[in-house]
Amino acid sequence: MIYTWEKQQLSKEEIMALEIDAEKQEPHALAALGYFYCLGWHGYRKDFHRGITLINEATAKRLPQAFYVYGLLCANESLSEIYDYPKAIAFFKRSAELGFPRAMTRIGEAFLYGKGLEQSDRHAEDWLVKARCSESIPGLIFLSEKYRKKGLIDKANKLLEKTTKFSTNPKK
Repeated sequence: MIYTWEKQQLSKEEIMALEIDAEKQEPHALAALGYFYCLGWHGYRKDFHRGITLINEATAKRLPQAFYVYGLLCANESLSEIYDYPKAIAFFKRSAELGFPRAMTRIGEAFLYGKGLEQSDRHAEDWLVKARCSESIPGLIFLSEKYRKKGLIDKANKLLEKTTKFSTNPKK
């Protein structure tokens, strides 16, 4: 699934509909517009204050994707105004707790590579398997190779087998 906030091209009609939804305080529209303001996308002047305000309104409505978007911004090293990786992990974790598979993948990868969290294969596997989406497959393949190198062939094979059941288009 491609979310509005990740589309790099939108028609005038899509932008108008998004603005109407934002006026109605629709969380998905608030998160998308906030992201666009923060990045200066789709003709919106780059404005972190306005963008974060909109994203905060969406997080107040407990939209998992809003927490994820906030995490993406905090994890983006090129955005020095907001870059804060520990804060990104906190937002990904909140999104994951609300059920967003991509955020679960980000938490799993953080454990897998020890970026922002203490490295833990067990926790990485837990989060990556829980995500059950195509985004988690590369991390699981990497982890299965680690298991294979440690001589844990059955564990590696079972992990890879699980990935065949993962969705390429999660509903959340």
